[in-house]
Order: sequence, then structure tokens, then C-alpha cells
Amino acid sequence: MGMAPIRYAYDDAGAPVLSDVTDCLYQILKACLVDGYGGKSAAGWSVVYDDWSGSGVFTITNALQTFVLGLKKFSGSIYGPGIFICEAMINASTPVNARSGRYYLSSLDDLTEAGEFQRGQFYNLPNAGQFVMYANDNAFHLFSGPTGDLFNSHNTDGDDICFWGSGAMFNAQGLADGDLGNGAVWVGNYRRYQSSSPGYTVMTDYSSNWHGTQFYSDGSAALSETWMQLQPFSQSTYNATINISGSRYLPLAPAMALSRSDNADIGIVPGLYSCPQIVSYQQSIARSVLRQYFDTSLQTLKDTIELGGKTFTACNLGWDIYGMISLEPEDWL
Repeated sequence: MGMAPIRYAYDDAGAPVLSDVTDCLYQILKACLVDGYGGKSAAGWSVVYDDWSGSGVFTITNALQTFVLGLKKFSGSIYGPGIFICEAMINASTPVNARSGRYYLSSLDDLTEAGEFQRGQFYNLPNAGQFVMYANDNAFHLFSGPTGDLFNSHNTDGDDICFWGSGAMFNAQGLADGDLGNGAVWVGNYRRYQSSSPGYTVMTDYSSNWHGTQFYSDGSAALSETWMQLQPFSQSTYNATINISGSRYLPLAPAMALSRSDNADIGIVPGLYSCPQIVSYQQSIARSVLRQYFDTSLQTLKDTIELGGKTFTACNLGWDIYGMISLEPEDWL
């Protein structure tokens, strides 16, 4: 079972003061995941190397050390730092089996502002300075947005929403488990989430081969692509046991990561629930029912809601796309 998530926010006492778009993601990750601030403890991640002021590379790992998450500084960039994951670091600037977006990186020199690499595109930081993170020692969800728009509007169109972490993998025939430190690893960046748009994702198989593996019922395996969709709003009904108040046909289910090639369920994204019908023929009904949690005095990403015996906080992923962040330890793997 995972650790219950901790909420970190821009308006906490002692929260990091963000300087510019080049450094703000580094400042948030270090303060929330590694150091803690005010009277709030850190989420339980640890620094691998912090050479941000030198080579401009910062790397951290979660408690299970399932992967290393790294940032590479792009000075003066409006896009923020480059983002990569790797198996390990030889030194402060030399990764082992690194990837960013859909690409393998032979060295961090390959990670540039051009191309389909992952970048910390936090356009709304630090100018607005609003961010909220829910994190435990395995994974985290980070939200940022413009002043007055981030938390209560159900019509948000300017948010940056990211997930990084490791989760359970469906097609590993029971061999992959986040609790064992060998679960699938993915890094998602779903900015201004609209409809069923994919986010970049990098996955590794249960044996840490860092190339993605498709498992079959007879026990055989084959390589699969490393670019996956972070797709919380598929029509999967996995573990959809929580019915949303107002309709017996609108369940909440854990968010999915899907294979980009065939939309097959690959695994569970820790901590995030969604309504599978949000992109189906029932989408208008689903959105109307879910909107009740946003058009109230409740503050999303802060106040809690009880559904099906679980505690959630509502999150808006933009353009009438709604989700719920679970505060239950078992949902964080």
C-alpha cells in the first residue's frame, strides 16, 4: 500500500517563492518532494544529483528508486527546463538509459528545446505563482494556473497539469508491482487537457529494460513502443465501483495509461480517478453530474468530498474535463 498524499500549495506558509520560468519547476520539486517547507514534511523523494547552479541538471528519485526524474536547464527559455527519466546517473550530467518524450537520449546533449521532447511548459509560472501538488513518496500530480482561474472555474483553459511517477502495469502477467519497486514507469505532461488528447509518456517493463514490453497470455513477450498515452478518460471500467451521486450509471474509475498504438489498457495512474463515460456517448450527462462538485462553495484541489467510502478532492483538467484526486493511501500504489 502506498503512502497517503500530502498537499502542497502556493499559499502555504513557507511555500517556495518562484523566481522565473527557468527555475520555477526546480524550485517546486525540490521544496515539495525533497526538502519540505514551513511545518510541512517532504513527500519522501531524494536527490540523486543537484547541479542546477553548475551544469544545470537536477535529478531525484522516488522512495522505491524505480526511476530517476531529471530536469535540464534551458536558460532564457519560455518553455522551462527539459524533462527526462533514466535508470540511473553515472555522474551529475551523465544518465543511464535516458528518455524524454518518445526519444532515447544517448546523452543529455540530445535533449534540446526543439523536437518532441518533454519540457516543463509552465507558462503560468512564476507570473501568477499559483500551484498545487498532491504527492507521496512514489508519484505526484502538479497543477498550476493563472490567478483567479486555477481552482474553481469549470471552464479552465490555461492550466498546466503534470503527473510523474510509477504505477501498476496490467500486461505484465502479475510480475510488475509498484510496491515491489518494479512497476511500470511513466512520465506524463498533459497541459490544458482537452477531450482525449494524449500526453507524452515513457514506460519501462517489469525487468527494468527501459524499452517497454508487451506481455502475452502464454508468457511470451515482445518489445513495444516507448511512447504511450496518459489517458485518464478512456472507457475502461477497471475497478469502477464508486458511483457518482445522481446517477447509478456514472462510476468513478482509476485513471488509465494506454498504449498509443491500440488504446489497450497498460496500467493505473496513481491517485487519479475519472468518469469513464466522460468521452463516451454519455459525456454531456457525465459532465453535468460532475460539475456539481465545481459549481459550489467547495474549493477544488483543496476541500474534500466523500464518495463511495473514499475521500477525494475535485480537480479540473480543463474544458469541462473533470477528475478526482484520491487521498486514500491504497490508491497511490
